[in-house]
Amino acid sequence: MAKKQIVAYGPTALRGVRLAPLPADALDNGEPVTGFVGGSTVYSEKRWDALSIDHCEFNGMRFMSCSFMRAQWEQMRFINGDLSNCRFERPLVAFAEIARSRLTGSTFEDGEIRNTIFSSSKLDLSSFRYCKLFNCQFVKCSLREVDWQGAELNAVSFLECDLSGSQFSQASFDKADLRSSSIGGAAFSLENLRGLIAEPSQCAIFATMLGVTVADPIYPDTEMG
Repeated sequence: MAKKQIVAYGPTALRGVRLAPLPADALDNGEPVTGFVGGSTVYSEKRWDALSIDHCEFNGMRFMSCSFMRAQWEQMRFINGDLSNCRFERPLVAFAEIARSRLTGSTFEDGEIRNTIFSSSKLDLSSFRYCKLFNCQFVKCSLREVDWQGAELNAVSFLECDLSGSQFSQASFDKADLRSSSIGGAAFSLENLRGLIAEPSQCAIFATMLGVTVADPIYPDTEMG
């Protein structure tokens, strides 16, 4: 019997690594940011080009309406923070953990996100348009009215998430798992449903989209005159 492949999510390389305090100007000097832990700093409406963050942990940091052009965030942890209304243009996010954070209205368009876990975070009204996601998990996240148009979701799991009103038009799926999540009011391209994993109650929603009425079975009356 073939061994089950174990998929790694989050910053596996941070385990047991000692991180130095983040210098005050670390994000402003244009150099790669590697091996630091930072927190409680607030940035507002700031722009970074090709900002590389590697082997870092940010706890409580707030980026308000900031822009990240071609950012590379790898082997990093972002917790208890805020990325609301931030714009990520063609980002690369890999082996990252984003937890207990607010990302309302943020955009990750035309980017690549892999082996990353989002947990207990608020991403309402955010956008993953034409983003490629591979081996990712969203756990207990609020994802209401998120734009997934044209996104590629490969081995992406949504666990106990709220996807109400989200837009999946032209999105493609390969082992994308919606089970245990709410999809009420979400829009899908019916021709692209292949590759989705759904529970029976969700399949009834897809059937309704196809114009199929789902009803209880009718049994013939077996009583004879």
